[in-house]
Amino acid sequence: MKKENGESANRFAGGITTGINKYVTDRQTKLAGFLNRKTQGLSTSGKKAFLFAVCLLFGGMSLHLIVTTLWRPSKPDASLKPSAISVPEHLNKTGEETLYPRELVTEQDMEEVRTFKRYMDSLRHSTNGKALYDSILTARPGLLDTVSMLEELYLLQKK
Repeated sequence: MKKENGESANRFAGGITTGINKYVTDRQTKLAGFLNRKTQGLSTSGKKAFLFAVCLLFGGMSLHLIVTTLWRPSKPDASLKPSAISVPEHLNKTGEETLYPRELVTEQDMEEVRTFKRYMDSLRHSTNGKALYDSILTARPGLLDTVSMLEELYLLQKK
């Protein structure tokens, strides 16, 4: 069954290719006939002169484009200038750098930890904040242990 589907697809593609080829060939034949009828009244020297004029016209236009591109005075921004190739920032990185960062606890993290410790210390020593301090520790029993572990980790990675 698969072979039949593949064969029918090849026949279909071959039919399309044949149709396009026939269309292009017909159009070329019609154009050639039209041009032959137009130049039928010209003599051999007239045809040569016409060919020379066409070559001169299109050769001159091509030469004009080349010359104006290379030698015309232009603004500095208008011409193409070589520039350095930009290399993507992460070209030589595998992605493991983000999985295993060099610093587990950054300086910014430590500043936040210090601020939190000062806040908790001020709550513990004030009469109004003592109840809030106790409720925080009740809701998060290992919080102060985690803070001290972060401090130790920061000090170990600084060594």
